[in-house]
Amino acid sequence: MIQIILTIICLSWFSLTYASDITVEEWKSYPKTLTLLDVRTPREFRAGHLPNALNINAYDPNLKKLLSKLNKSENYLIYCHSGHRSNAVVGLLKKLGFENVFNLKGGIEALKSKKVKLVK
Repeated sequence: MIQIILTIICLSWFSLTYASDITVEEWKSYPKTLTLLDVRTPREFRAGHLPNALNINAYDPNLKKLLSKLNKSENYLIYCHSGHRSNAVVGLLKKLGFENVFNLKGGIEALKSKKVKLVK
């Protein structure tokens, strides 16, 4: 429980420090390929996610280790339920040396409101 609380505190700090928001409309017209990273829990992911999205749980105690295995040369679109967790993960990725990472503003809720197709 303490580890989860500390993770939430760290993620909150990162979200205040690093913000690279992109809207659903901006994502749809983004000129480069973006690797999709869903940072919700596995249960949330199974309920519906973007096609071909990777799932790395933002609350995983090994989050930093899992993220450091990703390819730093790729462009990433990070999303969660509403944008808070993904914003924090964007900050952590930037701290790990990733440069092309974006937070999907509004998260999965924004995708649903724009009628973007999700898969299960």
